[in-house]
Amino acid sequence: MSTFHTLIRHALPYAPAAKPRTRAVLFFLFFGAIAATACNPAVDDAVDIDTGFRTGCLVTESGGVECWGENDDITQVTGTAEVASPIAGLSDIVDVEVGWQTACALSADGILSCWGRNNFGEAGNGTTDTARPAPVTDLPESIIDFSIHAFHTCAVDAEGAAYCWGRNEEAQLGTGDTTQQTTAAEVQGLPRVHAIGAGAVSTCALSDGLPFCWGNSEFGELGQGDAMASKVPIPVDAVTDATAISVGNAHTCVLSAGQGPTCWGLGIEGQLGPSAAPTLNPPIAVDLGGSSPIKEIHVGSTNTCARFDDGSVNCMGSNLHGQLGIGSAGNNVPLTTMTGVRGVLDMSTGYNTKCVVSEDGTAYCSGQDLNGSLGNGGPPDAGSLVPVPVLR
Repeated sequence: MSTFHTLIRHALPYAPAAKPRTRAVLFFLFFGAIAATACNPAVDDAVDIDTGFRTGCLVTESGGVECWGENDDITQVTGTAEVASPIAGLSDIVDVEVGWQTACALSADGILSCWGRNNFGEAGNGTTDTARPAPVTDLPESIIDFSIHAFHTCAVDAEGAAYCWGRNEEAQLGTGDTTQQTTAAEVQGLPRVHAIGAGAVSTCALSDGLPFCWGNSEFGELGQGDAMASKVPIPVDAVTDATAISVGNAHTCVLSAGQGPTCWGLGIEGQLGPSAAPTLNPPIAVDLGGSSPIKEIHVGSTNTCARFDDGSVNCMGSNLHGQLGIGSAGNNVPLTTMTGVRGVLDMSTGYNTKCVVSEDGTAYCSGQDLNGSLGNGGPPDAGSLVPVPVLR
């Protein structure tokens, strides 16, 4: 594995905690946030949200997309966008995802458009040039699911075919080789699938309840309980009835009908629960608590969260920067309920941040605020241990 991949998957989650601030700085941060709130209204019409590396995006009720944070190639704002700003060229959008440096949005009629930095072709426009929002080249206009993580993107069409593009040094595109792709390339040797998740250097998809994974498996990402990589999809035979999947840096979780989640891969930060091994975990049952059925599971870089039918959210794992929104920070956090927001309808866990949408359309984020990644208009690098509203 390259040094760069190691930095993505190890150095970033273990960043040192910030030093305590002085009273003067806290005074400035507190009243600065009040001033920003007074000038910028909170987003109150969000229906979908996602957060990636220091950048977040949401979908509005009208089908528009708004983004904030560090990556001006995504936000289309010169410099840091400290509040949500509209993205030109997108309409009738129903879903958005944000990766390391690129974002993608799916329209109601099944067209997937991507934009942002495009060093490895992850925007899928046939080049490695910075991209404006445009449909992915060679991808059918009938997409039902998609996922973007570090430097590669994948999608599934209405016929069940899976496509991936972008960086491929670890064979994460499933094309049987390690050749980079700047346009959509069909995954080889995969049966019809209905869901897909892209990880840092691996990918998994679901076919009639059976997960298939491919790429790097240094920490057990392929669900076999070992570190054997694969250039083509291989089944995770221990799981047979999965209905949804979420893939993080080096761990994966699935939901099964009438059952709790099953997860595998890296567990060193507590993201698989207290009984998991530090690494190379085969599929194991994971308890995410809750008093109502799980509606959604979302795997972050080194944590795992579940959204329940009653609108509550439980999380466990890394919380070094307060990204879990529980009012405190720490590592290897046991199962805890997010505070301050009721009736959560959508959620996303990204790089040291977590964002949610409440039932009234308000968007909230918590955690580290590197260059506007919380979208609350606050002073640079002022994080929050509890969810704060995204402003526009």
